[in-house]
Amino acid sequence: MAAAEPPLPADITAAVTALRQAVTGDPHGPWLGLARRRIAMLLGHRGVLAETPPTRPAGAADRFKQLPAWPTSPAFGADDRAVLAFTEQFVIDVAGVTDDDRAAAAAALDGDLFGFTQGLYILEVLQRGDLALAALSGVDPGWAAGPRPGPTRPRWPAIETFLRVVARLDALDPVTAELVRLRGARVHGCRVCQSRRSRAAWAAAGGPDAFDQVDRGRFTPREEAALALTDAVVSQPAGIDAGLTAAVAAAFGPAARAEIVLDVLRNAANKIAVALGADAPTVTDGVEPFDLDGDGNVVVVAG
Repeated sequence: MAAAEPPLPADITAAVTALRQAVTGDPHGPWLGLARRRIAMLLGHRGVLAETPPTRPAGAADRFKQLPAWPTSPAFGADDRAVLAFTEQFVIDVAGVTDDDRAAAAAALDGDLFGFTQGLYILEVLQRGDLALAALSGVDPGWAAGPRPGPTRPRWPAIETFLRVVARLDALDPVTAELVRLRGARVHGCRVCQSRRSRAAWAAAGGPDAFDQVDRGRFTPREEAALALTDAVVSQPAGIDAGLTAAVAAAFGPAARAEIVLDVLRNAANKIAVALGADAPTVTDGVEPFDLDGDGNVVVVAG
């Protein structure tokens, strides 16, 4: 494991704390609890899996025990299966969410699929962040640890704050950051993200066409390391091994490699739109340029 590195900036830690509070004490609590444990099974988050199952409501412990067999176990009803099917598809291949998946989960959730999907994104951020940052830094940030006492925060404002805080990080060069963003967009199948290009990145690279081959282009060893780390975080962060850790450490300093992970997590907010079928691009020809303002907001530039 890598040597311990400096802690993350205070504003990142505060934003993550707000995310954790946004999935505590929520009306979706029982289902989010099941989703959180199922995500841990899929990602291999040992800390979450080692937690003692809840005893309330009645039958909760048995449902946790039966969770690997949720499609057939009598511990789960039709609504449970609809929510868990949506959860698994969101985590494994969000682009594969179908209209039927959305309709069944929305019916089970009394129409609040948007709120639940935000919760899934947060749970993923916490677990993927834990696994990736621990592999790279040697320090487990403990983001996905059990709920802490404290106020429950509104979910979407907490997400927006996290997105802005990460966007303001500046240890990573614009070209690498854009390659990382586009690789995640391709993996998640986000149409609007793939239709956009960072103006700062294309100015540095010589034009937007430089990013057209993000899946199979010729890259420098530095860029290859960043894209390999991106692929690991969006697929199976528990699989980040010593070879990848060494390659990333040889190419980037501590702040930049942490920023790659945080950028991947920030960019993965596109999974919310993809899962809900709300990721249609606003251009039909060419690409749409965007900038980041001083607060970390995405500003689309009028053509």
